[in-house]
Amino acid sequence: MAEGRAGFGEAAPGDHLQTGYQLWLVGHQLEHGRAPWRDPYSFQPETKPRWNFAGWPFGFVYWPLGAFGAVLGWNAFVLFGFLGAGGLTAYRASVTQYSMLETLRDYALAHLDQRAERAARTSDHHHQQNQDRLRKRKRTGRDETRQRRL
Repeated sequence: MAEGRAGFGEAAPGDHLQTGYQLWLVGHQLEHGRAPWRDPYSFQPETKPRWNFAGWPFGFVYWPLGAFGAVLGWNAFVLFGFLGAGGLTAYRASVTQYSMLETLRDYALAHLDQRAERAARTSDHHHQQNQDRLRKRKRTGRDETRQRRL
């Protein structure tokens, strides 16, 4: 969270403190029964309370972690962020993998259906050829099988 400056036991000064403030403010507002999306402290008393969009939705996760202090709470928040991102990625990967397997299955079944249709047409074609031969034999009165045996 710090920029490499000496913190002397606390978070070092820098712009990252604004992020910590925005995340802390959501929980602080909830603790006092106020709307968590409002910032009643910044630029006071010159302006009316402003919106705190920077704290959403992660302020709800950071709120209980802030009880451990700013630095430890931030470190835990970042760790949970990595774990959450990894979990979401793993979930999406499994969904994508399932979707790919489903697509491949559909492709394979369609391919097998085409092969079966081709085989049936070929079989029908051979069956038709055999029927044609039998009709020809009956017409000519010859049986090629008998002639071969003799």
